[in-house]
Amino acid sequence: MIYDSADIALLRFAAAAKNIPPDLQYHLSSRVWDREHIHTLCAQKLLAENRNHLSISLTPKGAALLNHLGWPVTLDAKQPARNKLERRLQSAWIAALFYRAGFDVFNNKVSNLALPETYLPANALRRDTTAAATRVFAGVRYMGIAHSTEKMLLAHYVDGGHMYITSEMRMFNTMTMAVSSACIPAVVYCGLCYDNLAKLLTGASAFTPTKRRGSDAVTYRVGAERTQYPLFLVETTNTGAFQLALITRVRDYRQRVAEYALQGDFLPPPDDAPALDAMLGLTPFLTCVDMDITRIRQAVRYAKACGFPTIAVVALPCQLNALALWFADLYPIELYAIEQSELERLFPEVIIRDISISPYTMGEGEHYVVAE
Repeated sequence: MIYDSADIALLRFAAAAKNIPPDLQYHLSSRVWDREHIHTLCAQKLLAENRNHLSISLTPKGAALLNHLGWPVTLDAKQPARNKLERRLQSAWIAALFYRAGFDVFNNKVSNLALPETYLPANALRRDTTAAATRVFAGVRYMGIAHSTEKMLLAHYVDGGHMYITSEMRMFNTMTMAVSSACIPAVVYCGLCYDNLAKLLTGASAFTPTKRRGSDAVTYRVGAERTQYPLFLVETTNTGAFQLALITRVRDYRQRVAEYALQGDFLPPPDDAPALDAMLGLTPFLTCVDMDITRIRQAVRYAKACGFPTIAVVALPCQLNALALWFADLYPIELYAIEQSELERLFPEVIIRDISISPYTMGEGEHYVVAE
């Protein structure tokens, strides 16, 4: 058996994530973690399903192969406890999302973030002793930081827990300024689907204060209310990967979506309404394919101040229920759907490409890597 590019990419991903969700391919399709592909590498004893059947990990044989190829790997002495495993799986979901959106996720130093289209997981940030803010890292809940051409993104996986808002933003601001003062800071809240994200952020416990005295821990909803940065809700699916690629690659996507959706009914927004994307007659119009919660809050504030009876919103079909839930206590809305296939035609520069399969080679002579 000659190993190919997808084989090595999967092994490297397993090495970086430590634990891979077994159902990853059902949400984020890729040749890298295709189920049959995983089975093949398990048969080669390079990967193994753990005894709890909740994850897949690199084996000593797989680690030895990566070390031989020049990718140093350190394996765990034992599998993590259940709560740590859940955090690892959440981290793997986010790393896979950024990978499918075109980011390089195989990084282990803060200096790697100087390059655009780069994602650095939190565990790598914590291990990098050259980072000026290392002492802060142990007290925060972020999953990683990404650098696109114009944005710095702080990635979270939203669950029923709390985030540490002051420590989070202090660390993130320091990191953003160190990488590029020209980048726009933004936050990404990730979850398995938009509906689950909305339910967690609008449910009865969304504003529950922490019981720890003196702590800056707050719920993710409170954190969303406090940040002034763009805050995107992104599900860890193929649609989420497209959304992430759109917001990081295209500068004027909101106006282009509004013009396409409204056609001849498009009217530019008022000069004093930067949060709006258009006017549909006398109704404020908002492009929400990016699920930017901060901009929604600003648009609602403007609509209330001006006395508009409703806001028109366009989004992908899978986002509509989540938006209806989010707006339920905020403002009356009119929902309009736009298909992802339409956006793919509108934005040909946003193409989610999968890895090309070719034999993996190494050395100056580009020798094939062959299974033992």
